[in-house]
Amino acid sequence: MFCILNEALGKYCFSKQKDSDFPRNDPTIGLFVPDYTCRLINNETYGIPILALEIKRDILLQRFLYFTDSDLEEFGKRKLSAGYVYDIIGQIYNYMSSLQLQYGILSSYDNHWFLYRPKNNNTELRISHPLARDSTKPPVLKSYAYLAWIAQQDPISPSHNSNRRQTFALQQGQQNSGSGQLSRSLSNPHHNLRSTSSDRENQDPTEKGFDCSEFKFECSLGNGQTGGTYRCKFYGQTIALKTLDLYKNGRFFDQMKKEIGIYKRLSKIQGKYIPELVCYGYYGGGMGYVMGMTIVGTMLNFHKIAKWQKNQALNALRIIHSHNILHNDIREENILVNDEGNIFFIDFDHNHEKKSRILGYVPRPSLT
Repeated sequence: MFCILNEALGKYCFSKQKDSDFPRNDPTIGLFVPDYTCRLINNETYGIPILALEIKRDILLQRFLYFTDSDLEEFGKRKLSAGYVYDIIGQIYNYMSSLQLQYGILSSYDNHWFLYRPKNNNTELRISHPLARDSTKPPVLKSYAYLAWIAQQDPISPSHNSNRRQTFALQQGQQNSGSGQLSRSLSNPHHNLRSTSSDRENQDPTEKGFDCSEFKFECSLGNGQTGGTYRCKFYGQTIALKTLDLYKNGRFFDQMKKEIGIYKRLSKIQGKYIPELVCYGYYGGGMGYVMGMTIVGTMLNFHKIAKWQKNQALNALRIIHSHNILHNDIREENILVNDEGNIFFIDFDHNHEKKSRILGYVPRPSLT
C-alpha cells in the first residue's frame, strides 16, 4: 500500500522509520519513533515527518472496532475495560507528541483509524470511526492521501510536556489508572503509568521524569540492543543519552536499571575511568526511559594506544573488578580515549556481578 502511495503521490514518502536510514545529524530521528512515518519530500534529501503511523495486529484492536460514541466517553474517563487498547492509544499519542505532529494513523491493515492532536489543545487526541480495508466511501488509499495533504498544510503540534517534577513508576502489564476527558478524543493517554505519594517516597531522589523539551538532540551516536544513543544538549551540557522505548523494548527495562545501578556503585571512578552519570528517568510521560552520561572521548579503533594506556585500562578493570563487577563486553566500541589519551569504559548493560573470588580475565586482543 505504501509503495502505491509513494509512486502515485510523488512528494510524500511513507516508509519504516529507522535511524540508520537518515543522516546522523538529522534532528527528526530518535528518540522514540512509530513503526512508520510519512515524510514530505522537500529540498532536503530525507524530508520532514508529517504523519505518524503505528501498525497493530487485528486481534489487539477487535474491541476498539465496535466502540460507540458512549464507549469512547467511558474510555476517555478510564471507566471502560478495554484491554490493550489503552496502551495502544497511549503509544501512538506519545509518538505523535514526541515528533510534534498533529496527525497520525493507527492501522491493523484490516481497519484504519485517523488521529488528530490539535495544536491549540495538544493533550487531546481525536479519533475517527474505523475505516475498513474494503471501504469505497471513501477508499483507504484516497483517505491516506487526503490526510497527508491536510498534514502537509500544518503538521506541527507542540510536544505535550508533563510536570517536570513528577516521578513515575512503571506498572507493567496492568491498565492505566487516573482520569481523562474525551469527546471523540483522549486526554493524556500515558503508557502503563501511575504516580502516587507512596511511589514518590520510594523513588530514588535522582530519578526524574523528563519532558520532551529538555533534551535538544544533535545527532545519533549509534544503536544497541536496547535502543539508540544520541548526542544532545541537556541544560547547556553536552551528553550522550541512552534511550529505551518502553513500548517496543520494555523487556530491557531491568537491564538498563541494572546498568544505572552499576554506575552508581562505581561513583568514585566516574569521570576518571568511566563516564559520569548525569541524569536518568522516565521520558515523555512514560513512553521511554533514558540515562544521560558525559561524553568522554572517541572509540578505541580511532587511536593507536601506548603501553601506559594499556596499563591504565588494566588498572581501571582491576578497580571495577574490586567491586565484584565484570564488564562482560570488552571490545573496541566500548573503550573510549579522550583528548589527553586517558582510557574510559562504557556500556555496562552486559555486566555481571561475580560473587566468587575468581573474576575472570580480560581477553588480550581487546586492549592491543
